Amino acid sequence: MEGYLQLNAGESALYDAWNFIIRFSPSFAPVKDMIVANGDDIYTIRKVTEIDEPTNYYELLCVKSDLNLTT
Repeated sequence: MEGYLQLNAGESALYDAWNFIIRFSPSFAPVKDMIVANGDDIYTIRKVTEIDEPTNYYELLCVKSDLNLTT
């Protein structure tokens, strides 16, 4: 069915996805659905991929969130 888009409940056809590559740190282990901030922008991690063997970097697939976090 060309030209049709099927969405699951709660999904949007338009979202702001970003890939971040961060250096491995024993004090931080990213996991799926973790909320992270970069400046004023808030992201939800959707996928974590270890890069290199042994792990030296993580690639994070994140979706920009509209959460309003306060400290």
